[in-house]
Parts: sequence; structure tokens; C-alpha cells
Amino acid sequence: MVDPYPTLDEMLSLVKDIHEGKLVLPEFQRNFVWANPDIQSLLVSLLNGYFIGTLLFVRRGESFDFKIRYFEGVNDVNETLPQEPIEKSVDRAVLDGQQRLSALFYAVYAPKSVAPKGSTYPIRYFVNVYDRLNGEDWEECIKPYSENDRTRNIEVNLGGERRKISFKELLDLAGNFNALLERQEFKQWCFENWLIPFTILKDRAKLDDWLEDFGSYLYNEKSKSYEEIKELKRKIKELFDEWFKFKVPTLTLENKSLPEVAEIFERINRTGVELSVFALATAVFFKEGINLRDWWKGYYESESPIRNFCNEDDEEFPKIILQIMALLQGKEVKKRVLVDAKQLKVDRQKWDEACQLLDNALRRVQNTISGYGVIKPDMLPYKPIITTLAGLLKYCKTDKDFKKLDVWYWSSVFTERYAGASDTAIKQDFENVKEWLADDSKIPAVIVDAQNRIGQMDLRKSEKGALCKAILNLIALKGAKDFLSGQYVDLAKLNDHHIFPKRSGIKLTNENSILNRTLIAEKTNKHILKKKPSQYIKEMEEKLGGEDRVREILKSHLISDEAFSSMKTDNYEEFLKAREKEIITEMRARITMSFWEGSCKRSHANNRKEISWENSKTSRKV
Repeated sequence: MVDPYPTLDEMLSLVKDIHEGKLVLPEFQRNFVWANPDIQSLLVSLLNGYFIGTLLFVRRGESFDFKIRYFEGVNDVNETLPQEPIEKSVDRAVLDGQQRLSALFYAVYAPKSVAPKGSTYPIRYFVNVYDRLNGEDWEECIKPYSENDRTRNIEVNLGGERRKISFKELLDLAGNFNALLERQEFKQWCFENWLIPFTILKDRAKLDDWLEDFGSYLYNEKSKSYEEIKELKRKIKELFDEWFKFKVPTLTLENKSLPEVAEIFERINRTGVELSVFALATAVFFKEGINLRDWWKGYYESESPIRNFCNEDDEEFPKIILQIMALLQGKEVKKRVLVDAKQLKVDRQKWDEACQLLDNALRRVQNTISGYGVIKPDMLPYKPIITTLAGLLKYCKTDKDFKKLDVWYWSSVFTERYAGASDTAIKQDFENVKEWLADDSKIPAVIVDAQNRIGQMDLRKSEKGALCKAILNLIALKGAKDFLSGQYVDLAKLNDHHIFPKRSGIKLTNENSILNRTLIAEKTNKHILKKKPSQYIKEMEEKLGGEDRVREILKSHLISDEAFSSMKTDNYEEFLKAREKEIITEMRARITMSFWEGSCKRSHANNRKEISWENSKTSRKV
């Protein structure tokens, strides 16, 4: 299969195609979600001639593999089009680039029924050419006006009387923004303030017409000479050279099925094009009468822990739901399977089951009593491991099953198994652990590998990544009591900080090693920020009632008695050795069945004792 090569299309021509209904959207695409700052940023990029990325289209001849629709607002500004696009009249559909194209269409065509995200009313854009001609950056020259702007700062002639009225009052007089552009009093105000509406910048002809009227104003009202006006018009036209000649790289897939689109996209994704597997899957199953994006929205808005891990516009967790469904059907979890309706069977019952299993997996990883201690979303070692965990939870029935699940989980994160080809690891681990649940002798290779490797790990060199997150998760499970109060604290207030502070005055090597880090509240960290351990430990002993109590608190941070002794003497090197020994011991225990068999009773099946995340914050239930 030969990949398509990018061509260069004029950006304004593409927007014209949107207006004429020739360039459309797949029905499954999200609506326009950019806010006013995003739109202004795009306009500045186009005016400066900056690269804005590649656009991805698909052309399907007489028929698409999916239902299509117009861009938002097209029916407002082109009443000659039918209510819904007719496929034979459509040239291409946008797979990636909708937000950029929608933003430009919105700015230059001003549809009345569309408003940017976060705005109740439409916003109209102008450019101040006087400021630009006098050296201002484009960022300072773009002037947005809300259609609900009630500030009476626009001075116009109304009925022969000079009055100050608001932008909203002007719109009310005209009926809508496009009608306002034709009113002489509005044009007069624009000319007086050297403002050009972006709707005039659809093409050069409209700008020429506007400048002709502007020239008449300068001649009649400002007594400018013909030569002065001619030179000024030339300079203004020159300002917009980059704008009118702006071209964007586009890739158009010709006569490709959606599975082929997915395969091509996987190879060209390095070019910066953004297209998700979930978007492709949504297109495929829309043809089957299934709107996956609506299902995802309903799930996201339910009482689910998913809201703590991602935003509604996330594309990764919806993909994970599809992967869970694939696992339960005995399929691989690769892209080609997820976007093929012949391989992956999707219905509401299967979707709901996968969502429930995902909920169970997320609750388990954030549980700080019998789970995995992920107290914040960014402390999850690997997102793909959630797929395997969710699928396996369906087959865990007994306490012993959950113990095996825990051993597999920690073995996987300690060996960083999901750092590479995660799709392969997901499928292999799902099958291998499921087999182990049924037969004690079928120990998965990842567990044997972890047991062999842990003793050889050099944690001193570990400063970031999944292994560091996993160790911080272990500390959360230990309790991570506050250094100053000795109490459990709201886990949302704990952050990753140094034990031997960088500014303590002690010479440190590998100061960012995970061995020198733990979970400390921000207030406590500020208190010890410039102190040696020997200094703040002395304060701890005085405040908390002695050395034994301090030892107890530090053990909740995986700091052993030996490491504690090194802290009291500010012996950094000996501290690292002692703490590494303690962490390795804890890691080794987590991947042996004897640890779980000898531990306190856990509520594996329902995870009743767990942390709760509210507004993405975490609090310990004690």
C-alpha cells in the first residue's frame, strides 16, 4: 500500500468549500469546541504565515463509509443548500483538522447560531490596520467583539445625530451581523477606527471593495489626496499578503475503507496529524446504527470514577473500552480489530459491561487500602495496563484470584512491561493470567521475570517513569504520614518531594533519584526546604514525642531504621543504600503470594475501603 503524499491547498479555498457544502464532516466528529483565545491564535498564525499542521481528508467517490454533515453554521450563511449534504455533491470529508477549519470559517463567515466554547453569544472579529501599520504585533491588532457587548463606546451618526451606542444595540438595529456590515453608520465607525471585519477577508475582491469605500471616506472626511489614499491602500493590501496566499499541507485518502484509513494513519501519524482510533471506530459503527460518541458521553456523565482520570474529549479511555470488549471476545486489541465491525461485535450490553469493568479497574488502582495507591491521575504507571486489569476482573471470583491479580499487576509495573508494544502485552497478559487463575501451575512469565530481576535493579538511577510512579504508589499504600503532624493527611495535598532537600547545603549526587523522594505535603516541604535531615528530624522528635514516634512515621514512607540513622547523621550515601534495600524488600513482597496470604483481610471483590477523588482531588478514608 502506497501512502498518500501531502499537497498544498489554499486555506481560504477550503473554507469556501465548507460554505458551498463541498467539504463536510463525518457525523461522528465532535462539534466545534474551540474558545475565543484559540480562534484568535489561529488568526494570528495565518496572518503571520506560520505552519498550523497538516489536514487529513478522505474522498470516497459516490459514497462514504459513514454519515456526513455540514460544518456548524453552514446553513446559517448559505440558505441555498439542502438541510443535509447530498453525497454526490460532496468532494471530501475532514478526518483531522475540523477545529482549525471551523475556527476560520467561523471568523470569516460569522454564522449566527454558533458561539465559541465558554461564550454564550457569538463573537465577531476585526483587525486594526492602523496599529499594524504602526508596528504593533498581530496579537495586539485583532479585536474581538461579543454580540452581547453592551458598552456604549461606539460613536455613530443615527438620524443625523451623533450618538454613542453599544455593539449589541447596533446589531439589534441591523438584525444580524452580516446585515450590519451593509449599514453605512457601521461602516463609518469601522473607517474612523481603522477596523476591517474578518468577514471582509474572505477574498481579495471583498477587501478591494471595502478599501474603495474606505478611500472615499478618507477623501471626503479626512481630506486625503488621491496619491495618499492610493499608497495607503497598497500598504493595507500588502499587510494581508500572507493571509490570502496561505496554503496548508493536506492529505487526501482516495477510495479507502476506514480500516485502510486506520492503517495509513498509523504510518503517517509522525507528520503531526491527529486522528484517534476511537474516531475511526465511531465512524464504522455509526453505519451500524451505533453512536459510540453518544455512549461515551453518557458514560462520562454517569457516577463513574472515569471523570477523575480524563476530560470528556479524551480519546484514549474510549479506546480502552473498545479494547476491553475485544479482550472479552477473544480478539486482539490492535487498531485494525477495533475499527472493523466484522471482527469486533458491539452492542449496548457489551459496551455497558466493558464500562462497568473499567469502573472496577479504576476504583482498584486508586484504592489505598487494598488497591494500588494511585492517588492522582498522573501517578498511574501505565494507562494501557488498565485494559488488562479491567478484563481480568471479570474472572476474579475468589480471594485467591485477587491475590494472583495483585501479584501480576505489581510484577508488570516493576518490570515496566507496558513501556513498549502494549497491545501485545495486553493480549498476552490477559490470556496468561486468566490461565493462571484456573491452574496454579501456570505462573505467567512476567511474574517469574520480576522475581528474578528485582534484586538486580539499580534504583539509584531511577528518576522518572513508571517505576518511580509505582514506588510512590507503594508509599501511598503505606500511609505516607505527615512529617510534622504525624497524621494522615488529605492525599490530594501530597506531592513528590525530596527527603534530603536540594537546598540543604549537603552535597548530593543523583539527588532526583526515587530513593531520595517521597510524598510530602506542600506546607511541610516548604518548612524543611532548606534544612538538613538532622535538623528537621530533631524538630520532629521534639514535636511528636520522641525518636520512636518519628521512626514509626518514617516507616510509612519506606524509610527503615537503618535509613533513619543515616538521616540523623546527614549521611546521604548510606541513606540511599538503606532506602534502596527497604524499597526492594517491599517490591519483592508485593510479587509473592505469601505476602498477600499473610496480609490483613482485604475487600478485594468490592473495594469498599478506598480513596475518594472529588474534583480530581484525593482524600483518605480512615
